Amino acid sequence: MTEEIKNDLSEDQRYLLRACLVIQEGKDHAAIQDLTFLASSSPGSLNHARWLTCANRVLRLYMGTKEPSMNLLKIVSFIVKVYAPSWFNIRRNPHCSDGARNFFYIIQKSRSISDSLVLESTRKVLERNCYFAHPENILVAALTDADNAIRKDAAQKVISARQNTLQDTVPRSFSKSVVEINFDATSYYEMINWSKTAVSSPPLLHFMSSEELLQAVESGPINIPVFPCHSQGVERAVKQVTRASSKVCGHAARHGMIASTEESLRKKEKLETKQDFYSDD
Repeated sequence: MTEEIKNDLSEDQRYLLRACLVIQEGKDHAAIQDLTFLASSSPGSLNHARWLTCANRVLRLYMGTKEPSMNLLKIVSFIVKVYAPSWFNIRRNPHCSDGARNFFYIIQKSRSISDSLVLESTRKVLERNCYFAHPENILVAALTDADNAIRKDAAQKVISARQNTLQDTVPRSFSKSVVEINFDATSYYEMINWSKTAVSSPPLLHFMSSEELLQAVESGPINIPVFPCHSQGVERAVKQVTRASSKVCGHAARHGMIASTEESLRKKEKLETKQDFYSDD
């Protein structure tokens, strides 16, 4: 990774990157600029809501420990081999069409874990958070794939799902319970067993008819709206929509509640800086 890309990250993010590089290369072979940065920078404030700074502090502890315990070695190995590479991969590919490929990247990285207990725990977490292994997200990724055969197959699956939906009066339900992950898959498109999985059409494709979809995949990867899928803003929006959906019914009512909540929050007085916090000193 070039210095220009490193400088585009926040200080906490640069700390994670440089710490991983130093640990991988060893102190005697690490770049001088990485060692200098780590010597003068903070790993970031410890916060239970920020796993990145927690990882930074674990790496800091490891680098300052002459004889690290076996448990510390396992945690550091997981951070360097799985967590950090996956985090930066998502940072480079943050859009909704990248979600399934990002999830498969994590699965690939998890295969480097040698400890059976850590591997089992990692897979349990992936199974609980397999939203991007859902058929809809895999289909979105597949339709933007460079492989023409994958695009065509994905288009046929979408069209088939649309036909089944027209014959079904039950509203479409997005549930990760339909996902059974194949951890031995060699491609993100093989993460699930398509023959045993209920497939629904991704809402992002509703602007295209089945005929337009078939024509589009013939000419190359289709243009999916560029929506980020791994940002704090998206997480807040999901929380707001979920909360509103539990209280009101219908798109108009839900949108009105969200809009009024946002307007109310804007009018509230905010504590913008540390000087605004009360202190006994």
